[in-house]
Amino acid sequence: MLYCAKALRLFAYGSASIALPARLIALHVLPVWIGTVLAAALCMGAAQMLFTNRLTRRFGSTAVGVTAAIGMALGGLLTVSGALTLTIVAAALGILNASSQEIGPFLPLEQVALAVPDGGTARLALYNAVGTGALALGTAAGGALPFTVTFLLYAACGAGIAILYRLAGLPKSARAAVPHPVMPRVGISEQLAALFAVDAFAGGLVVQGFIAYWFLTRFHASASMVGFILSAGNILSALSLPAAAWCGKRFGLLNTMVFTHLPSNILLAAIPFAPTLPAAAALLLARFSLSQMDVPTRQAFVVAIVPEDQRVHAAAVTSAARPVAAAASPLLSGLAMQFAGAGIPFFAAGGIKACYDLAIYFWFRDKRIPARSEPQLRIR
Repeated sequence: MLYCAKALRLFAYGSASIALPARLIALHVLPVWIGTVLAAALCMGAAQMLFTNRLTRRFGSTAVGVTAAIGMALGGLLTVSGALTLTIVAAALGILNASSQEIGPFLPLEQVALAVPDGGTARLALYNAVGTGALALGTAAGGALPFTVTFLLYAACGAGIAILYRLAGLPKSARAAVPHPVMPRVGISEQLAALFAVDAFAGGLVVQGFIAYWFLTRFHASASMVGFILSAGNILSALSLPAAAWCGKRFGLLNTMVFTHLPSNILLAAIPFAPTLPAAAALLLARFSLSQMDVPTRQAFVVAIVPEDQRVHAAAVTSAARPVAAAASPLLSGLAMQFAGAGIPFFAAGGIKACYDLAIYFWFRDKRIPARSEPQLRIR
């Protein structure tokens, strides 16, 4: 049921990522305000993530998930009206998401549920592969369907998620009877969140829209050719996720995170040096085949590295850091386009991400799993 909830949610997010900007353009909203609305939605959704731990302890995981899903359905219905004010309100409240970034309490709740009791790297790999496929379908639907139908589907997905959460019955471990634990101001969760934010910010410098723009201008490739390259890359990313689960079990979570992600960032920085379109496409596809293998292992790592009573907090804090950092990246999109020919965004993103890989490896390589009944889970 959590896989289905992930698919419905990412399908809805993908469709809204096309339909919402198009709707705002049709309403003659200035581009700067469109970017502001999208960034506000990410920030508000991240704020909701930060409160996930406190809310689940008070009301339970299922109640929090169902309430958030109902809010998502309400966001779709508000946007169906076509009124600019209601559309902005829905986005600003974080109940209408027009990006591929996860927002709200869903990801922390599902990440912890799927990771227990044995680390769940294989389950998290399948979970992310399902989400990637649903996102691709949603993006296609958002570009093909009328606005009203798209946002009605968004609302229907929210209602479906509420039903699935009610039927699934998430683990109740987060709703503990003991007092809320006193955690350090800057603990492991916050350290990981800061590092993940750096990675997400760097990724925002080379989003797919920028990559497409670079291929179109650098090699004068056709739009259909660029679309084919990026589609092939997303397929390779989805296919690599099951391999990440095997590598995580065989070589350890941290090793898999770093030693698949670091080569992908070197490939990213090398793309501007490619002399021809086939060479650049080959580097990009090689990068796609490695760049997402850290996702399920990273999610399992977050849950494994902290004590059991801090799992939801860790998942929430680290998940919230990514959309906030990604929201800041579009502010540099104009600068990125200006220097696209020189390849500076590729160098910057690859370099920053490589520094992130080295930092997380040397900072956490000596950390041990807190004592618990999960001896088969390997961090390194």
